[in-house]
Amino acid sequence: MKLWFRCIAYAVTIVIIGFEIGTGQSLPKREFRGAWIATVTNLDWPPSLYRTSLAGELQRTDMINLLDQLHALGINAVIFQVRTECDALYNSPYEPWSYWLTGEQGVAPSPLYDPLAFVVAEAHKRGMEVHAWFNPYRAERVVGNYPLHSTHITRLNPGWAIQIGTFKFLNPALAEVRNHVAKVIADVVRRYDVEGVHMDDYFYPYSPNSITHQDTADFNRDKRGFSNIADWRRDNVNLLIKQIYDSVQAIRPVVKFGMSPFGIWKNNVPVGISGTSGYDALYADATAWLSGRYIDYITPQLYWPFGGGQDYNLLQTWWSQQLNGRHFYTGNATYRLNPGESSAFASASEISNQIRFNRNAQNSHGSIQFRAKSITANFRNFADTLTNDLFRHPSIVAVMDWKERVIPFPPRNIRVEADPVTKLSTLKWDTPFVAPDGDTASRYAVYRFTKSNPGTGDLDVSRNILALTGINGRTPDARIDTPNVSYSYAVTALDRNNNESIPSNLVSIASPVTAPLLASPSNGEQNFPRQGTVRWNRVSSALTYQLQIAGNASFSPGSLIGTYNTADSSVVPGGFLAQETYYWRVVAGSQGGASPYSPVWSFKTGWPKAPLLVAPGFIMNADRFPTFVWTKSGGTSFRLKIVDHATNAVQIDTTVNDTVATTRRGLEPGKIYRWQVLATNAYGSSDWSEEGRFRVDPLAFVEKLEGVPSTYQLAQNYPNPFNAATTIQFAVPESGLVSLRIYDILGREVATLIDDELPPGIYARQFYADDFPSGPYVYVLSAGRNRIAKKMLLVK
Repeated sequence: MKLWFRCIAYAVTIVIIGFEIGTGQSLPKREFRGAWIATVTNLDWPPSLYRTSLAGELQRTDMINLLDQLHALGINAVIFQVRTECDALYNSPYEPWSYWLTGEQGVAPSPLYDPLAFVVAEAHKRGMEVHAWFNPYRAERVVGNYPLHSTHITRLNPGWAIQIGTFKFLNPALAEVRNHVAKVIADVVRRYDVEGVHMDDYFYPYSPNSITHQDTADFNRDKRGFSNIADWRRDNVNLLIKQIYDSVQAIRPVVKFGMSPFGIWKNNVPVGISGTSGYDALYADATAWLSGRYIDYITPQLYWPFGGGQDYNLLQTWWSQQLNGRHFYTGNATYRLNPGESSAFASASEISNQIRFNRNAQNSHGSIQFRAKSITANFRNFADTLTNDLFRHPSIVAVMDWKERVIPFPPRNIRVEADPVTKLSTLKWDTPFVAPDGDTASRYAVYRFTKSNPGTGDLDVSRNILALTGINGRTPDARIDTPNVSYSYAVTALDRNNNESIPSNLVSIASPVTAPLLASPSNGEQNFPRQGTVRWNRVSSALTYQLQIAGNASFSPGSLIGTYNTADSSVVPGGFLAQETYYWRVVAGSQGGASPYSPVWSFKTGWPKAPLLVAPGFIMNADRFPTFVWTKSGGTSFRLKIVDHATNAVQIDTTVNDTVATTRRGLEPGKIYRWQVLATNAYGSSDWSEEGRFRVDPLAFVEKLEGVPSTYQLAQNYPNPFNAATTIQFAVPESGLVSLRIYDILGREVATLIDDELPPGIYARQFYADDFPSGPYVYVLSAGRNRIAKKMLLVK
């Protein structure tokens, strides 16, 4: 294929000056990147029970938005929950419409549509797989939560169900139950173009609804050679799974059957692991499914961090050793990135590190994130990490070697068609010929190369995949990965098992671009403002531009301050330091390639640096009217802010034109204050300075009188009644901690006049009551074991 690929009659001479957007390890071309879309209790979709005649339209819009978001984040498969409580989120001949779709079980959406068919069609347009997710046994999460329809299986066959507490589930021991569940799933495989069917961890119920004696009679009636009821229960589950697998193989063998069991198989397996045992508590023997090869992939729910009794490292490694040739996608707890979750991960990078760990591990084929809305919510910037790093290039789901391996034919007649209105070019191609196995293209991989003669090795580089799509066309964006290149495009066909064809012929889009001419700030500008705009001249045929700003003219990776992609010819950048020099350049991009870099220009930021605080320093006896001093730092005006340290209440916030300021309002004796200064000039404001801190002299209002007392005394205030100010005199005969506090008539403390060590003496303390309402107050002297109180009256 390499020679064929290089002999295509198309040549362009290009120069590659390369860098790849994003960081971290190189990305795999083949990787399952799934997201569970949970419908039970409207976790992910629909977002609410629309009780309106337009509910169906609103639901479809919500789903399109959700699929668009997931697709943009690099998700290539959705696991869509279609059966939550023996119901259906599709038009089923066997089970009623789900309550979680319409708010009334058995009632179809209005206007009528089929959600599963809709999801399949929309996901396929975006090149995404759809796995229909079934809960096999659960009949009612909470008995009586809503009325059941007359066609619900527990209404038709009440003897098939077991109720423990308020939880009701179908009895796994009954052959009738197995037949019914297998029939429901077979119907979906037969009628819907899904890539997979999927079941999660709800087998026999979790505690506190664990089964005990409820199926003893069933065991005694049909032991099937088992003497241990626990082994018999596990076999009940195994029989269902094997029956489903066999029916899928008989109907459409290319459809995948996946299971997602609880993440711990057995307690202390591997050694050091502790927790609920899927084997013992849920009667789910996942290793038996792998040994018997009656599942195609397994997704254990590894919803824990690295380390501890459920160490992700140990569990992931153990599961990877049980596969027996089947695929392994980890289930990851994206919902635990939500800081509002009681079980939130301590590390914001927990899931990102787990994905990286998977890629370096043996026998790992991808991951599924629980759940869709937890991904799109961008908890702890996880969605940003997917877009910019972990999933920054599309990936194709890995081939399953035990399924059909016939390679499809390539797309035919690839061509470029121009839209006369938008002036954009679209790649178009015709459906491939039918392959010998009767299969044709399920989706397509669109490649964009920065070489004129790419080889087969270039098909293995994920960064060359522009997009996956399910339709016979793609309008390439003008994303700039590498400057000074002309792009060439090719398309491959992927069948249901993701076997990939050889590429189509190469085509190019004739839209050359030249390097932009820089406009402002002028080269060498010395006073670039803080909210300044960087501008350049537009380039004919350019659809996008990339601005780079760095701390040195070589733009070394460590010096990059920011990279901005925009369709406009200007950017308001940020992240700069004051009074520093920066360098900038721009690349123009079109559908056909990217220009060389523009010449490099520089500018110096003109706003002031943060002032350095001079006085007061960290002192314990500052004046009530302190003088504040700081450095100029290039500022022409300055904002002084003083904050009460205990309450964070701003006491003073003022602007002055000097580097010295004295407060006009006296500060409270004994309190600690913090202060900062921000400098401003014509080009912007500095960052706030570092905080200064000081304590006002606690005795600033206390006057020591002549004499040495022999007893503790508290005199009547004078004047009394008073308006605005009064004097309180007291005496202490020995050194110690003294407090003088004011209380209102309800006994609430409203002021502390003194709370400090005092030597023996007679003292007078003024009390200013400007901020207090009229009325009676009590003032209390506490010293040693002595406590003396008196009343006073404020009259305004």
